Amino acid sequence: MRFSEAFGTELSDADDWFDPHLTVDTKLFIDPLLLLEAGGEWAQAHNELIAHFVHCYGLVAKATSSSSVSAQAARRLLTFPEPFELGLGYTASGTRGSGAGDGFATRMADGIAVAIAAGLGQPEHIEEIGILNEGIGADRISDATANVIKGRLIAYTQMIASRHNIPLEKHKVRHARVNLDGASWHDEDADLPTNPETGHPVILVPEFILNGLPTLNADEWFDSHFNDDIRGSSHLRV
Repeated sequence: MRFSEAFGTELSDADDWFDPHLTVDTKLFIDPLLLLEAGGEWAQAHNELIAHFVHCYGLVAKATSSSSVSAQAARRLLTFPEPFELGLGYTASGTRGSGAGDGFATRMADGIAVAIAAGLGQPEHIEEIGILNEGIGADRISDATANVIKGRLIAYTQMIASRHNIPLEKHKVRHARVNLDGASWHDEDADLPTNPETGHPVILVPEFILNGLPTLNADEWFDSHFNDDIRGSSHLRV
């Protein structure tokens, strides 16, 4: 069952959101390239994403060891739980994937450290930051993006709910907000639609920032064309 069916919503030309399945993830991901191309507030969201990683880059650069305060702060900010509220990703059944936990946070931090060791001084593009090492694929980048811009997605969902008179309930949302200076994520209550199949909150996403996940699995995605596109891109700027 799709979201629109569950809430009896009739879509019009004004509805640019993806209509998710409520019981299984759809093999789509938030594409940071499309965020930038969308312009307006979504281009601002793209800049917010880049700023997040550049801040982590600075923390890794200052780290004197893997146990230093800066290194630990970087790993906290690079921890991106799978945002099950969106219903996107590789999960074979249900809407809860693995997300980028502690292991992937360490892998991302290691990638940044490699870039620093290679002499990169002032990263300006996402492909320069060093997070696209093996195993960090489209679904992981999508999870990272969703975590960083989740506040914007919540506001977008609330706008759609208001337009269609969709009832909202208060839900605790993980990683609803990030404090870069404090190197901390904050879980917050948010008024969101409730998935009638699971009782969990639903967060809607604009369809124009989504791209199809390749049929490769998450780890094999590293060698896919999308990674090449990001690495070769020259227009993803802070």
